[in-house]
Amino acid sequence: MTRRRAAGFTIIELLVVILIITTLTAILLPALSGAREQARLVQELAAVRTVMKAYTMYADDNDAVVAPGYLPTDVRDQQGNDAINTRPINLRYPWKLAPYLSFQFAGSLLVAEQRERYEQGSLDAYDISNAPSFGLNSYYLGGHEGGEGRPFVATLEGANKPSTLLTFAASRFRVGFYPGSEVSDGYHEVKPPKESALDPTATRFDPEALAPDHFGHLNPRTLDLVVAVMFDGHAEALAQSDMLDMRRWSNAAAIADDPDWTFIPPS
Repeated sequence: MTRRRAAGFTIIELLVVILIITTLTAILLPALSGAREQARLVQELAAVRTVMKAYTMYADDNDAVVAPGYLPTDVRDQQGNDAINTRPINLRYPWKLAPYLSFQFAGSLLVAEQRERYEQGSLDAYDISNAPSFGLNSYYLGGHEGGEGRPFVATLEGANKPSTLLTFAASRFRVGFYPGSEVSDGYHEVKPPKESALDPTATRFDPEALAPDHFGHLNPRTLDLVVAVMFDGHAEALAQSDMLDMRRWSNAAAIADDPDWTFIPPS
């Protein structure tokens, strides 16, 4: 009489199945992660373009004069109250542009981590002014309090090469100088890495760097690239090495066609 084999898998068969599942997981997970990062990149590019549209609308309402970079301006909240019209909130750009965003911060000024915090009710008016997801090139666009006389673009017609003049870029800020100090995934300004007062020799972003202004507050948070929008309104994801070219920051550097242009304060 022939004996029937008991139903079920042998140990060898189970091991083969486990091996196949493990192999497929190893292949698919990086692809899925990459797809998520690409989707996030698309979202950030759309968001920074929206911010730039608001920046342009502000200028259209003010005889082509762009929003002051880091200078006091009269600001109001969504209800028209002036409670937020205080320093330093009224120095920073977010509440100047808020009416042109219909006060819709999620998906424009705030993306990724900052959007999550906002939707959880963790960001107030001060936080929105201080730590939007994108920083403004405020030393060279609109003027900056304490800018030491840096030449800045004041009007929509003032840029020599608007297609390369960086206006907003993904930003970050470290609160303290010690390991474990809080890091915000956003900041209201960005500046040339070469002009980062506490870390002027940085040629690449280091997430462990302790200087608050390391690499000009720039944040390559997606695919190791810096999401940015130019003065002409088009958005790009730029390599970190692109951020070292002063022609992207300063209109004077663009006019001189000098990537190593250096601002010299007037004597």
